[in-house]
Amino acid sequence: MSEIYRLAVLKDAPRLLHIIYEAYATIRELELHWPAANADLALIEDNIRHNECYVLEIDGLITATVTLSKNGEIKSITDLPFIKWFAVDPAYQGRGFGGRLLTWVEETVIG
Repeated sequence: MSEIYRLAVLKDAPRLLHIIYEAYATIRELELHWPAANADLALIEDNIRHNECYVLEIDGLITATVTLSKNGEIKSITDLPFIKWFAVDPAYQGRGFGGRLLTWVEETVIG
């Protein structure tokens, strides 16, 4: 099994839309108004352009994603990094891929 951790690029947007849409189904069912839960392709592309959107590929397929915000949403509260839009493709949940991606971002990127 090969694992690749990397920044997302715009061509990843359709796959990320699928992952986020499926992973956030419960949020939509609860009628919570989180941007990621109701994201469309344009919003996913905007996230990739304006933040650090990371992905984990397993055997060439993106299975998990997380975003390190660069928009300053919480700068009035804290200077700590703000992680958002965390999702794992439901077909791959329960295998530790999300935890591995979070650990990689925390140790390699945030440091």
